[in-house]
Amino acid sequence: MDATIKKLVDFAKDAKYDVTLEEIKEFFGEITKSKDRALSDSELDMVAGGKI
Repeated sequence: MDATIKKLVDFAKDAKYDVTLEEIKEFFGEITKSKDRALSDSELDMVAGGKI
């Protein structure tokens, strides 16, 4: 799993996003915990804006 997350961090940095390995792990941890709920308005804004 860490190799995949490392690839995501590298991909994000190549796309000029400043993220850390810990931020990616936290993000995906939150997603897996809350997969049965609807997206919040702020989450929808991030998706629509291309930030997720």
